[in-house]
Amino acid sequence: MYRSNRHSRPGLFLMAISAVDNALWDLRGRYFETVVYRLLGRPTRTSVEVYGSYPGYSLGHDNVKGRCLALKDEGYRAKKWFLATGPGSGPEGMRKNVELVKTLRETPGDSTDLMFDAYSGWDETYAIAWAKQVEQYRPRRIEESAHPEKMDSFVALRKAASVPVASGEHFYGRWEVERYLRSGAVTVVQADPEWCGGISELIKICTVASTYDPM
Repeated sequence: MYRSNRHSRPGLFLMAISAVDNALWDLRGRYFETVVYRLLGRPTRTSVEVYGSYPGYSLGHDNVKGRCLALKDEGYRAKKWFLATGPGSGPEGMRKNVELVKTLRETPGDSTDLMFDAYSGWDETYAIAWAKQVEQYRPRRIEESAHPEKMDSFVALRKAASVPVASGEHFYGRWEVERYLRSGAVTVVQADPEWCGGISELIKICTVASTYDPM
């Protein structure tokens, strides 16, 4: 499927291939009456930690503090919040984005990992300015600060501040991941098996990524 169509490299074509590949892995698991992770080898840990993710959640100061403490009481050690403003919101929007990080760090304390997602909505200048102001609060990562096509913006952000840079939901195949890693654009690879080419391709992406020692 990949080789037979010149347009299959990114986008909807590869997403369709992903669906077929994942379905074949599911069928193989059903045939052998086992779970897919055993087909891939074996478990490497007894449990997998999850984090709280809150797209569209109210970012009002009191709402954030209350939800942050509730999550801590529920046992979540890591949380991901979505930043609602960008360059078009001006200095006040930047202030709100920085204040959110400050509140989330001070409310639960230093034991909580904080992750942020910018919806690919920032530009390079804005992302660097935000990262320099919040790196004192030690975010675990900033996800998709720019559109995936703007690889140079990710490179510049990594060089300018200490906040780890994440991207990859919209990676299509191991070759795109390798280009990002070779250029020093990301700290965290987030390839999605529903989009990147399926589980088969994700295995190859993991092998490529392992040579760069990402998070």
